[in-house]
Amino acid sequence: MGKGRRLKDRRKLEKSLEEQLSEKLTINFQKELRNSPLWDQMVAEFGEKRA
Repeated sequence: MGKGRRLKDRRKLEKSLEEQLSEKLTINFQKELRNSPLWDQMVAEFGEKRA
């Protein structure tokens, strides 16, 4: 396997900056939501798994 092919395979494995940022924002949003008073209402209405 040549150098170009190795680099191409490595780029496929790495997440783009947008994907990394989106993932971090999602995790932070979910964490804050679970600590909010709204969480109890969501669990009561939809169940914990879906909420």
